[in-house]
Amino acid sequence: MGPEVASAGGNIPGGSAGPVSWRGVRHEWRLCAVDMHIPWRKAVRDAVKNRQWPLWNRFQLAGEPLLAVQMSEVLWPGTWLGFALPLAQAWTFDMALRVFLALLAAFLLLRDMDCSDVAACFGATAWALCDFLIFFVGYPPGPAAASFPLLVLGLRRVALTNGNDGRGITVAAMALILSAGHPETSLHAAAFGGVFFLIVLFQQPANRRARPLRQALVSGFLGVALMAVTLVPFLEVLPHTFEYGLLCLDAKVRAAGPERRQSGKPGRAL
Repeated sequence: MGPEVASAGGNIPGGSAGPVSWRGVRHEWRLCAVDMHIPWRKAVRDAVKNRQWPLWNRFQLAGEPLLAVQMSEVLWPGTWLGFALPLAQAWTFDMALRVFLALLAAFLLLRDMDCSDVAACFGATAWALCDFLIFFVGYPPGPAAASFPLLVLGLRRVALTNGNDGRGITVAAMALILSAGHPETSLHAAAFGGVFFLIVLFQQPANRRARPLRQALVSGFLGVALMAVTLVPFLEVLPHTFEYGLLCLDAKVRAAGPERRQSGKPGRAL
C-alpha cells in the first residue's frame, strides 16, 4: 500500500492519529494498522474469494505465511463477518465489534458479580473505552484484551458452582482471545485469569476445590485445542522468523564473552 493510502491513516479506524514520517528515519509504528493489518485482511479475503485456504500471503514479496502469522487474525469472528461488506466498511465494522465485545464481556461479568444495571453499565463503559483498548483498537492486543472479562466470568462460575457451570463460557472466551492473534496478550489474559480463578477457588471449602480446578484446566485446554489450527503453524514457523534469528544471535554474542564482543569479531557462532 503506497504513501497515498498511508497518508489517510488518520481517517481510518485504528490507523494513525496524526502526521507521521513516511519512509523517513523515524518510523511511526502506529501506521501498522494501515500498511500491515489492513493488507493482511485483504490477503485473507482474497484467498477465500478464490476458494483457497488462507495459508499463504502471495502479496508480500515472494510470499509469506498468512495463517501462521497470527496477527493476520484469520479466525477472528470480525474477519469472517466482514466478508459481507467491502473491505473499508468491513474494517470499520470490526472496530465497532471490538468495542461492543468489550462492553458486553465487562457488563456480563459485573452483573454476575451482583452489580446493579447502572454500575455494570458504568464499569463496562469504563473498560471498553479505556486507554489501552481504544489505543489498540486496530491491533490484535485490543480484541484479545477485550475478551478478558468473559474469561474471568467463565472461570468464576466454574469456581463458585463446583465446576457445574461456566465451562462453555471459559472455552469460548479462551478461543476468542487466541483468535485475536496476539500470543503475548493471550498469555497475559490466561495468567491473570488463572490468578483470579485461584483467588475465588481458595475461598471455597477444601472439599470443593479439586473438581473446579480440573474443569477449569480442561476448559482452558479445549479452548487452546480449538485454536490449534493457528497455534501449531505459528510454532512451526517461529524458528524461521527474523526476530527469532536476532534473539538467537544476541544470545550467542552474549555467550561468547565480553572479550569477543569488545573486539567486534563475530566468530563461528555468528
